[in-house]
Amino acid sequence: MKRHLLLFFSVLLVLGAYNRGEATHIRAGEVTATLISCQNYTYRFTITGYTDLGSDVKFGGGEINFGDGVIETFETDKPDYEEDLGDLRAIVIFYKEHTFPGPGIYKVSFREFNRNEGIVNMDNSVQTPFYVETEIKIDPFFGCNNTPVLLNPPIDDACVGVTYLHNAGAIDVDGDSLSYEITTPKQDQGIFVVNYSLPDDHDIANYDAKNEDKSGPATFMLDQRTGDIVWNAPGGEGEYNWAFKVIEWRKIEGTWVQMGYVTRDMQVNVTDCNNDPPEIETPPDTCVVAGDFLKETIIATDPNNDPIILSSFGSVYEVGNSPATYSPF
Repeated sequence: MKRHLLLFFSVLLVLGAYNRGEATHIRAGEVTATLISCQNYTYRFTITGYTDLGSDVKFGGGEINFGDGVIETFETDKPDYEEDLGDLRAIVIFYKEHTFPGPGIYKVSFREFNRNEGIVNMDNSVQTPFYVETEIKIDPFFGCNNTPVLLNPPIDDACVGVTYLHNAGAIDVDGDSLSYEITTPKQDQGIFVVNYSLPDDHDIANYDAKNEDKSGPATFMLDQRTGDIVWNAPGGEGEYNWAFKVIEWRKIEGTWVQMGYVTRDMQVNVTDCNNDPPEIETPPDTCVVAGDFLKETIIATDPNNDPIILSSFGSVYEVGNSPATYSPF
């Protein structure tokens, strides 16, 4: 596991409006932590939820369990941040500060009733609680620590029969190395959702789904080193959820030590959209000396001439006083 300065580019294909008549109410989310005081073991937790605006139920009222005996709840009418993302989707963020009693390994979890209705690869999602957890290791010997931050939203769209690609854009401000691991979505600590199946398993069982070039069965893979998710290819319409861990590692006296992880539960809506994905032309990997100037042009095109949005994100923009900029034109 090596340290890399990562820069991600994504293309959002602007499709037609997404319509659903019923939904209640959590689509995706995760919990991350920023260190406030290393000496006092104080953290600021960010609880991020993506919700279904087709429901009258508001995000909030759930509880965060800090893993040290302290449990707090949220008021639905007092989020710290809220934004309508269109297509009946919204992002809602709550912040909580917490001081731990001392060194230890803490499993911080968030649970709220309920997931949105109609998730196809689990049973009865509308009656299934949403649950994610984050693990933090506090140990003075290992040094101060923040959790990874995931920059790419966990809510997306895909087309039937077309390969779907996603990367969470995870970074670690402490310079820790990251690995990735698929896990089963949960409804409570140690309790998985009912009758869950990975997207490819669900589609093979229900649609005899094939990969994009029809040379074999559909596949769903997560690259443990890069975090790339490749679903080749969705076989039917509907909303699919899956979960994965972003695990942080720190090298201490020649040995890799796991410092914790963040679990993300994400959702992708698959429609029969008969569309080809945009293409991105990127420059080759480049090594630069610190302090040197680097300027590159990134080009994205769409074979169907659909409107697209090209965005850029990564650790290069997150470091303090970074001169890095991205200017779409």
